[in-house]
Amino acid sequence: MLNPAGRTRFKKAFTLVELLVVIAIIGILIALLLPAIQAAREAARRSQCSNNLKQIGLALHNYHDTHNTFPFSVMVHIPPGASTVQNAQSWAICILPFIEQQALYAQYDSRFPPLSPAALPNPLPPQQPFINIRVTSTIVTSFICPSAPGSPDSRVYDSSTSIQGVTIYWRSAPSDYCVNSGVGQDLNNVGPAGSFAPIAYANFPGGAVGSREGVLNFVGFDPFLNTTLMMTSRIADVLDGTSNTIMIGERTGGRIIYLGTRVAPSTQAPYNQLVAVNGGGWGDLFNGYHWLIGTSQDGTSMQGGSCAINCNNIRGQSYHSFHPAGANFLLTDGSVRLISATVDPFTFASMLTRRKGEPISAQ
Repeated sequence: MLNPAGRTRFKKAFTLVELLVVIAIIGILIALLLPAIQAAREAARRSQCSNNLKQIGLALHNYHDTHNTFPFSVMVHIPPGASTVQNAQSWAICILPFIEQQALYAQYDSRFPPLSPAALPNPLPPQQPFINIRVTSTIVTSFICPSAPGSPDSRVYDSSTSIQGVTIYWRSAPSDYCVNSGVGQDLNNVGPAGSFAPIAYANFPGGAVGSREGVLNFVGFDPFLNTTLMMTSRIADVLDGTSNTIMIGERTGGRIIYLGTRVAPSTQAPYNQLVAVNGGGWGDLFNGYHWLIGTSQDGTSMQGGSCAINCNNIRGQSYHSFHPAGANFLLTDGSVRLISATVDPFTFASMLTRRKGEPISAQ
């Protein structure tokens, strides 16, 4: 191109060095923005998770208004002298009509347990108990926390265990929420030395003995305690205050066991044994049985410990989520609170028991 003086004029372009500098600057900006984007997405997921628990809380209260009681955590009926489960049901089935799942609930026949005495056939035949099993293997989004890894469909699982020498089989869609049964190993045992209850109540008058149960309770024959339990689950039974007592907490469901955010080796003991009874589904009976003994900070201790949130998702050992700060919990008054993974053991234990009379400090 010629200028008026007849000289050639060239357009100025980027040099290679300038181009590399621009690319580097863009890369730095992306690196700075990415954590903020990820944090915003996690905040949205955590908010949805909290809304799920609020919906579950509203359903539990509507159930209480209708039946003058909360649902049982789990019901198991084994007739005297019998060796097989005649009927059984989890808490989540009871609230299906109250979380806009009336059509799904209508398919469930409460006269039959969602269990099979033989390995599950594919496809499931149109007869009981397989109709009930088809119900419990249906994805219900109210029980899914968006922060949990994996698609809901990929987390539906089959499982089996032996009770009183009889093997039973079931299938369940995942639930990232479970019942708070209480603190300790069960109603009669505070747990091994060094487990959560003895640690939490070390300086409490009387220690860990006495009432340690949660809000929703087991009903029927408990094969682990070899006794029949008929404890009520009413608002009137929550003597420590509805705004201080946890009903439901996060615990990552499905069939994968996590140690923190790391997947435990599924073929290695004890994880290969625990996974069958981890209660990771909303229709899984074991989802309604979560007495807390805690674990170690790395989530590997099977004898309990001081860690109760986000160390693993093993039933009876830890509540668990993929939220960085802690986990969401539904209180008996219907409110939802994110509780830090570093919460003081005594404070957390005080929120899990419904009538032990502990003072609650602010967290």
